[in-house]
Amino acid sequence: MTSRRDHPRGYTGWVYEDTFKDLYQPPAAESPVDGEEGDADGPDGAEKDAAPAVPGHDDGEIDLSREDEEIKAIKANAAAEEERIERLKAHLAAKKDEARDLDRKDAEFLQQRWGLVMREQVPVPESKLKRMLDHDELDEEGLVIPRRMMEDMERYYEIKKGAIPHHDNLLAISKPEEPNHFKQTKSVQLRAEVMNVKPTLTEDQKAQITTELEERNRKRPRMPAGLNAEEKAKNRDIVKRMQMKVNFLKNPRFLADRTSKEKGEPCPFWFTPENVVFRNYEIGGLYEIKVEFRNCTGIGRRLRVHPCESSAFSISQLRFDKEVNSQRPDLVGNDPLAAVVAPGMAAHLTVHFAPSTLND
Repeated sequence: MTSRRDHPRGYTGWVYEDTFKDLYQPPAAESPVDGEEGDADGPDGAEKDAAPAVPGHDDGEIDLSREDEEIKAIKANAAAEEERIERLKAHLAAKKDEARDLDRKDAEFLQQRWGLVMREQVPVPESKLKRMLDHDELDEEGLVIPRRMMEDMERYYEIKKGAIPHHDNLLAISKPEEPNHFKQTKSVQLRAEVMNVKPTLTEDQKAQITTELEERNRKRPRMPAGLNAEEKAKNRDIVKRMQMKVNFLKNPRFLADRTSKEKGEPCPFWFTPENVVFRNYEIGGLYEIKVEFRNCTGIGRRLRVHPCESSAFSISQLRFDKEVNSQRPDLVGNDPLAAVVAPGMAAHLTVHFAPSTLND
């Protein structure tokens, strides 16, 4: 048994060597086999000395034949998938070219027959490629169809708009296609057989009438589906609210007292200037002074100015404040709809004085 002193300082491998002695023993040297001993052992001894053969392994080499077969299978699958994709691309390209040719023929027909130019005079219709492709086949090939991706959202918005019902009308679905009151009862059938009543229409005529009715029903516009109980209750509430009497507040302008002048209340307009006085005038001259009337109340007011009794004085038409960027600049200030002077806004006029004597 070895100890720490038997090994260099700091070496700890002796612990494993002492614990696992079988693993650290050197291999035993092969002893020479004499001819006589080999003959004495016989064939049984040779079989005992021979090492057991492992199938698929030769002298320590690893058999990778199975991995090679898997790699070949993967490459074959990749090649087949690539071939399928190329074939699908060629099919889509052919359908696209065919749809483009059909669209071009439609455009040429419009040009020759009616003289209309596509895109300039007639809106470009939907391409025929959508109807030429089978969506089920595209789904099997793993391609994404945008139309099917949006079906759920389109149905959601149609339900919100009220175009389609949220739940199917089971009562309408359960109704038979042909009304029962059109069918003959058993007594009517027996009476017809006894009286030898023959139908007035043949089977071909009945089939033709049936076809015409189906075509007429197909062309008839679709009737909206009935409302369910919840939607009917909501509609009743809306109608009930519409029928309720609503008291709106009146415009304060209509509540203004028209007899305020008689009661001695102040005028609702400010005048600038308060008095119009012409001084140092000469006979034959024309003098002008602009006057502004500003609404100082909280409601809109109308303004009316009476002309002066003297012929020497005249006034121009009232002009009201209005936005400069009006749709009709020629009516700015002259629009009769702006005759109501809003709170804080003003109206303008010009007083003209044309004296004929110095006594004016």
